Amino acid sequence: MINIDLSKVASDEEKLIKQGLSLSGYNSIEEFAIQAMIKESKRLILDAGDTKLSNEDFDRFNAACKKGAEPNEKLKNAFKQ
Repeated sequence: MINIDLSKVASDEEKLIKQGLSLSGYNSIEEFAIQAMIKESKRLILDAGDTKLSNEDFDRFNAACKKGAEPNEKLKNAFKQ
């Protein structure tokens, strides 16, 4: 069993956590915290896999997409399959 000690949390943050708990539908702070940790873990894992581009790189990528080059033979063959 997990025991979360809110005594180390600022009072305004404790109030916020308890409000979130009451709106969440969970029965305990522990259950609420576990679900929050799972959600945040999934978000972090997804973010770690994202490719981030600079504005300049994005503009170059976007321009290349708009240019619309003709498909090569490999792409034509793949499309036929």
